[in-house]
Amino acid sequence: MKPISETDLEQLSAYIDGELSDSERRFFQKRLSNDAELRVYCERVWIAASVLKSQPFQLMPTLHSFFGVERR
Repeated sequence: MKPISETDLEQLSAYIDGELSDSERRFFQKRLSNDAELRVYCERVWIAASVLKSQPFQLMPTLHSFFGVERR
């Protein structure tokens, strides 16, 4: 599988986030129906986005608390 281009990745992200106009969305959906590799990328990103969106938001711990290092 060839790497996805930056442009395709941006369009894919906008498609999944519902940020494309109607005409852009229709065009991208047409591309998905004709490009098996792009469709596979879309499915993978869609799954990853769905999993991440279903997780509760948590702030990352500070490095000090993460590594158990006391501040001086």
